[in-house]
Amino acid sequence: MKASSFLFFSVVSICYITSAVSGAETWAGPSTLSPIPAAGVLIDGHSGQSISFSEAVENVMPGDIVVLGEEHGTTVQPEIQLQVMQALRDQGLSVSAGLEFYEYPWQKFVDQYRAGALSETDFLADIGWGPNNFPFSSYRGQTVFPALGEAFTIALNIPQAVVDQIAQGGVQSLTADEKALMPPHFTLGDALYFQRFKLFFVFCNFILFTPLVIACTGFILGEERLHGRTAVEFVR
Repeated sequence: MKASSFLFFSVVSICYITSAVSGAETWAGPSTLSPIPAAGVLIDGHSGQSISFSEAVENVMPGDIVVLGEEHGTTVQPEIQLQVMQALRDQGLSVSAGLEFYEYPWQKFVDQYRAGALSETDFLADIGWGPNNFPFSSYRGQTVFPALGEAFTIALNIPQAVVDQIAQGGVQSLTADEKALMPPHFTLGDALYFQRFKLFFVFCNFILFTPLVIACTGFILGEERLHGRTAVEFVR
């Protein structure tokens, strides 16, 4: 049996990626972040130094979880994701993938599509992937890449309708059925988390006046639950 590795795909719509500092009580804000590296440059998160693609992939061990972020709608980034997956397979690893843009109740449709029991047209119809979504061609390869009978493609997200309801009315507005879709033992982030989130929005010029700050609060409540559910399915 091949050793396995797991890839988690997520949307990244941020300007920088930083590592958390254990024990930190304050965050100085975006001015402390490192400059954005040039396109195509890989940075070791521990050393801060650039590394080659082969070095990055060689560091992945059996059982490791690899998180691949992206900005949806691009064509180059999905190609790079597939290059990473193929490189890991070439190392003898069995590669499973968790896709955050699939809601986890859709798992049966994902399984049927991968097994050939559901046509692509019917699959996209069943999950509501329509003309307003990004081209499915960018994600077909990642969905079908894990080898049948050996690896898995896992739908990760909490249903978007639940996220939207929390953002608009708070947790107390959820029905019993909606609450059942929440991640177990979930808690909100602390004040430092919210501070960093708000500062990021200011840095990216999304928050320009008070009403948007209020809207941001609702967005955070919804997003925390979305990614909390994602993490639960991810670990499973």
